[in-house]
Amino acid sequence: MKYVDAAYDDGTFSKRLAWCLAILLGLVTGMVMILDQPTLIIFLSLIVGVAITGKLDIGPFRVLVIVAVLLPAFYYGFAPPLTNYDWKLVLLLSLGAAIDEVGNDLADANLLRRKLRMFFLYRGYLKVLIGVIAIFHYLQVPYVIAFMSFDIGYLLLTRISDRRIAKVHFHSTAVAR
Repeated sequence: MKYVDAAYDDGTFSKRLAWCLAILLGLVTGMVMILDQPTLIIFLSLIVGVAITGKLDIGPFRVLVIVAVLLPAFYYGFAPPLTNYDWKLVLLLSLGAAIDEVGNDLADANLLRRKLRMFFLYRGYLKVLIGVIAIFHYLQVPYVIAFMSFDIGYLLLTRISDRRIAKVHFHSTAVAR
């Protein structure tokens, strides 16, 4: 997902490939949401959190989300197998995702102090929240590991994108001299 983001926000990757990945990721995400209820809760929460903060700002993200949401929606007849308790988890995690998005924007704008800035640059709020939910046995440890792995992949691609930006900036500065 970060590849898609970086292709459009930073111009560091292929936009054509970003569209293909968005469709593929939408299909995979939708299928996994059908096959596994805790994953449905987590991904639905992430989608809601990103949507309410206005981060579905490019076409590939919108397509990814539409595909990911419509697959389980059609499969379950627009009535996902979630209990009232599950919906409370969706709400809690959605708020956590939204707080992370807003905090990350504030950190990117350098509006937060040092430790808080680092916490939100690495999207720490949702990680802590997922950990707390697992501690109270509302989410099993393998889901925490999967979430952290997803997040680590996202952060690694962020670093790769940042390095490409720095390299382009370095070369353009050297040429200008």
